[in-house]
Amino acid sequence: MIKAAIVGLGWWGQHIVSTLQNKSEKLEFVRAVDIDLKEKYKFAKENGLLLSTDFEETLNDDNID
Repeated sequence: MIKAAIVGLGWWGQHIVSTLQNKSEKLEFVRAVDIDLKEKYKFAKENGLLLSTDFEETLNDDNID
């Protein structure tokens, strides 16, 4: 299973996560990066994503493949 992060949780980012999360045997999103934490918090929590505004921190996360 590949553990991935997604950058941007706008309409398209949420669509990608909703389509694949818990449905793919090969990919699992574990982190998300977005500039608006308050607006995206509920979606991230519902999908088991650690949410951050820091792109560099996400890139350096050892939990991301």
